[in-house]
Amino acid sequence: MSGAVDFSEQTPIRLFVSYAHEDDRQLHFIDPFVGKLKYFVKAKSGRYLDVFLDREGIGWGVDWRDEIASSIESALVFIPMVSAAYLESPACREEFLAFEASAAARKVEELLLPVLPLNTPLVTSSSPDPIAKTVERLQYRSLEAGILEGGFDSPKWAALLSGISDDLLAVLGRAESRLFSQEVASSGSSRSVPGPQVPSGGVGIFRPDHQNSEGNADGEDSDELGILDQVVSLEQDLSGLTNSVEAMKPAIEALGAAVQLAPGMETLHTAKDWQVWSLNLARKLAEPAVEIQTQGLKLLDHAKRLDKSFSSLRSLSNGQSDVASVAELGPVLDSLLSEFAGIDDMSGDMRGLLDSFKEAEVLSAALRKSLRPARAGLRAVQDALRIINGWNPPAGREPIGET
Repeated sequence: MSGAVDFSEQTPIRLFVSYAHEDDRQLHFIDPFVGKLKYFVKAKSGRYLDVFLDREGIGWGVDWRDEIASSIESALVFIPMVSAAYLESPACREEFLAFEASAAARKVEELLLPVLPLNTPLVTSSSPDPIAKTVERLQYRSLEAGILEGGFDSPKWAALLSGISDDLLAVLGRAESRLFSQEVASSGSSRSVPGPQVPSGGVGIFRPDHQNSEGNADGEDSDELGILDQVVSLEQDLSGLTNSVEAMKPAIEALGAAVQLAPGMETLHTAKDWQVWSLNLARKLAEPAVEIQTQGLKLLDHAKRLDKSFSSLRSLSNGQSDVASVAELGPVLDSLLSEFAGIDDMSGDMRGLLDSFKEAEVLSAALRKSLRPARAGLRAVQDALRIINGWNPPAGREPIGET
């Protein structure tokens, strides 16, 4: 038939499935998930899924950024299998944050498709965990009904995977069109560039719109920040990050002081003594713990902004012959990293301090509740360090705060 799309010529869809291995050891769901998803994507679009799975202990860092920046014909898709174990895994968190930053820089956040193996109250808009909040905002899919009620050969499981394949293909079509328009705009071409067609359902292959969301597919000036603007933005966020670190230090000191001023546990002889001691200590810990969470989340937000600014700066300098090359930005990055060297020490101090409370927390719900914000703040600091370590440290410099 004339004009028909030859699906055999389509490039594969690169899919990364990020998951906690403990979840799969218990539920055995990853292989059935990938197998059925591959079938539905191929049946509905004619395109193959090229799936990467086993990454235990591997952090993607800069590799993720390079992949998504260069992936135009085959847009990169990321499916995190979010659970309590996932949110506690440093490797999973690093993967999520790295892809989230790359997708945000390319304006294709929809390529992050969260899935929950089991429903969990940890994923809410009010969660202190920024990853959990992002997952809730992106409207995740849940596999619980298929795993627990239907089984992997059931119609319920097939219906769930069919719906996820529809989501994947729909967002991929929109993202590929946007990425193609960005590529046309960045090339400075004012001519119409032919591209593959998008079927009426928005699935699979793509065609650039006449004008993209930035209004510059026809060669108009872009509203993107220039190099000097990016440097100013970078400096502002560096200042904000430094301020958050400085604001967190007295809160950590107050947390430690509260323990030092409290009577020792060896003086407690009755259950009533324990109860009074824990309630008094919980009250003293509550305010600094909340401040640690507040400043930790601010620190993480500034780290994300710095990451985006630096990525944009490198991208802009790549396309300019009269400004510093990427290699010449090394001293800038080296200076940034030196600013953050003390964050790891602070993170270690917080971790040691919070570990010292674990024995008492087992006995006291009040203490557990009062320290929960501090633990969320520590996790945010550790996430910020993972982002910083994705900045490709200069030769000879060790990554900061490896955890």
